[in-house]
Amino acid sequence: MKKIRLLILPIAIIMISSCNRNLKSADQKNQDSIAMADSLKTKILSCYEAVSNADSALLKLEEINGEIQGELSFNFAEKEDTFGTVRGAFKGDTLFVDYNYTLNGTTYKNPQAFLRKGDQLIQGRGEISTYLGRTTFSKDTPIDFKQGFVFNLAECK
Repeated sequence: MKKIRLLILPIAIIMISSCNRNLKSADQKNQDSIAMADSLKTKILSCYEAVSNADSALLKLEEINGEIQGELSFNFAEKEDTFGTVRGAFKGDTLFVDYNYTLNGTTYKNPQAFLRKGDQLIQGRGEISTYLGRTTFSKDTPIDFKQGFVFNLAECK
């Protein structure tokens, strides 16, 4: 009987230790998965400034997995300044965002387009239409990138 116990004891120890290794392995795999998911959430911060005569604008963008969000402010010499948030994505070399801001107590949501050329983002101007309560650029008229602000890459403050 003692011989059987002596034989069973080492087998039991081996089985318990191998189960423990599998638990550690599964835990390690879980930690690796979490680390990989965090690395996929790459966050890129870019800031841009634009000046046109007495007017200026600041654009601060965060890119997370291709989605853009940030802040946009316009400082005009002869009309009300605006400050708000942007959210959108690049389609090719053009950034399309919705600009949400409040002016005189009214909240607005307007589309903005920026053409990327090197370290610059060039603001586009275009005909805007509303369909089913959503304001977008008109599909029938091309966006003009010759009259808007030219944003240059700047240090984030």
